[in-house]
Amino acid sequence: MRARAGHMTRRLLFWAVLALFIALTAWWCVYFPFDRARLYRAVPREAVFVSEHERLAERWKEFAGNPLTAAVLAAAGVNAAESAALASDPAVADAVRRFAARDTVVGYAPKLGGTGKPAWVISSWLGARGQILRWWSRWGLVEGAEMRRMRLGGGRTAWVLETGRPEKLALAVVEGLLLGCYSEDAESLRILVDRIESGGSLKTVLQERLEEGGDDGCLDRGWFAAYVNQGGERVPYAFRYTLDAHDSGGSQGRLVGRLGRVVPPPAADLGSGAEEAARLIGTDPDLLVMAPCGYVKSLLAMPGAGAAGAAAAEGLGGVVADDAPVFVAMLGDELSGRILGLRVPTVLACARVADEAAGEKALREAMDRLNGRYGWSLLPRQIDTAGVRATVLDTGRGGVYGSMAPGERMAYAVRDGWLVLASNADVLVRLLGGGNKGGGTWAAAAGEHGAAAYAWADLESAGRATRNALAVYSLALIAQGSAGNEAARANLERIREWIAAAAPLKTCSIWLGSSGSDTDLRFRLGSPRAP
Repeated sequence: MRARAGHMTRRLLFWAVLALFIALTAWWCVYFPFDRARLYRAVPREAVFVSEHERLAERWKEFAGNPLTAAVLAAAGVNAAESAALASDPAVADAVRRFAARDTVVGYAPKLGGTGKPAWVISSWLGARGQILRWWSRWGLVEGAEMRRMRLGGGRTAWVLETGRPEKLALAVVEGLLLGCYSEDAESLRILVDRIESGGSLKTVLQERLEEGGDDGCLDRGWFAAYVNQGGERVPYAFRYTLDAHDSGGSQGRLVGRLGRVVPPPAADLGSGAEEAARLIGTDPDLLVMAPCGYVKSLLAMPGAGAAGAAAAEGLGGVVADDAPVFVAMLGDELSGRILGLRVPTVLACARVADEAAGEKALREAMDRLNGRYGWSLLPRQIDTAGVRATVLDTGRGGVYGSMAPGERMAYAVRDGWLVLASNADVLVRLLGGGNKGGGTWAAAAGEHGAAAYAWADLESAGRATRNALAVYSLALIAQGSAGNEAARANLERIREWIAAAAPLKTCSIWLGSSGSDTDLRFRLGSPRAP
């Protein structure tokens, strides 16, 4: 009896050990511990843009429903209708849940592979799910009418999805990762696979992120580094960004680094200046940019500012203190002006002056310099209408400006310590004589973050005016008929699409400051939920 019991015990022990062995073997076959370095390694060193997103699946609907996401997708050739479908399509949501549940990295390389074609690359952590998906592919369970297999060598298989465009989406599962390459050259996927299998070196910014470690509290972050041609000069851009909030209501985040020719501004306090400017305008503008005069003068002195910029910097120098606020605003709706009878936004350029008489004198002297240097023939004419004393800038020359009605020409005035230059005399009179008491909503946020410069935009109305202006410019390029203008028109069309995509967010605020030697830019688009 005792021998029989011992025999049963040994059998149970054998089967228990066998079951444990099988379980451990299965676990060993599918288990891949999370490795951030491996996730990053798939991004080629040629990438100029890298974006990292955590737990994308659980917040996909909000993330994909953000207009900023649509604007980025537009850069990859995805139109507005397709972007909208991404947020609502159950099949897409299920795919994101399966393949982007943890950490996902996206990168863009202007040239990749032997053909040098641009490519968007994807690296998403799948872990055990990736090994199971790989087995399914071997058993022929991953198929589709628009998919074809591509052999990578070494027993690896990739899938190529035909998109109906020249670009194709190539996918492969390697060591717990889902790798993707969206390019005209599907073979470029091999580069990503080789980087994983050979342990290729990480892109510098990703290596630094890896060494930093820890949780910075952001689910979305990224890096950009490239030279951008501006006026025939290669201008460097190199910055990192973080998104504190990114949902269907809007986005809020920060960019730190070198933003082209943008020079980090000195410390300043815009709070009181913004309140005064808001009372002066009396309504929310379509667009407004405010900064200390000293910073504005440094920007106007930069190459490319033109004759008017140089004259403005020279004129501001003697009468506006370096720490005094200066702003430019674009006004629409009831404060729109007209040019040759056509309704256009009104542009204001305003500076707070300590001495009103000196301010007017400086503006007249700047006008004389422009006349002397460039033959503009501007003639000041005093008016006093509806209790508003102003100076209209007439001209002794013909041309388009000379054919404008007197009320359509530029004018300036001084009011409550502010020198106000307007693109439309009639609007200037209405603005200063209308008894504006409101301040709008933009000024309340100007003092946030202790920024030295601030910008605010009504994305819908400003976007509409900008899109119309770009359309006119595009037509002008068509009329010129130059072969090189085709690319310029394509870029303009892309910008118009981005502007249209951002319009539903309603408003945009930007704060510009400095972080050491870097430019520190914070932004808020729409009304995102608090992070």
